[in-house]
Amino acid sequence: MPRTYEPIATVTATGSSTSFSFTSIPQTYTDLIVVFVGFATTGNFFIRVNSDTSAIYSQTSLRGTGSVAGTSRETGQQNVYIGDFVADPISTISNAVMHFNNYSNATTFKTFLFRGNNSAKFTDITAGLWRSTAAITGISVHSSGANLNSTSVATLYGIKAA
Repeated sequence: MPRTYEPIATVTATGSSTSFSFTSIPQTYTDLIVVFVGFATTGNFFIRVNSDTSAIYSQTSLRGTGSVAGTSRETGQQNVYIGDFVADPISTISNAVMHFNNYSNATTFKTFLFRGNNSAKFTDITAGLWRSTAAITGISVHSSGANLNSTSVATLYGIKAA
């Protein structure tokens, strides 16, 4: 079986950063995946692509805590909410996998899927849409104010056609 996931870049948080970014993403893959493991002390986290702050993002989310489930739908947003990644208790690590489908196609809007969980709090899935036909050349995850713990790591993978 051919190796289809290729690591492109890895970012490790410094403990004083509220975001991480992947820039100059090569256009040589069919899809992208970002894998995040880590936590922050407070705050919500959001995805933005190509540094675009236009209100052209939308999302549909499902979330469950083990005893309560919920859904949400947002349109006309400047980014996509992907969770809180807050350690509660402090030693609980969150993880997330973000899929960016057909990211280099210059004729379609870009879709992405996000799965995340924190074993002490929740699990969720979000389907996001960026209403632009531009190829994705940059992905950033930023916080509403929380610093990512210095053990937080994100890796960007490219998926080659098999």
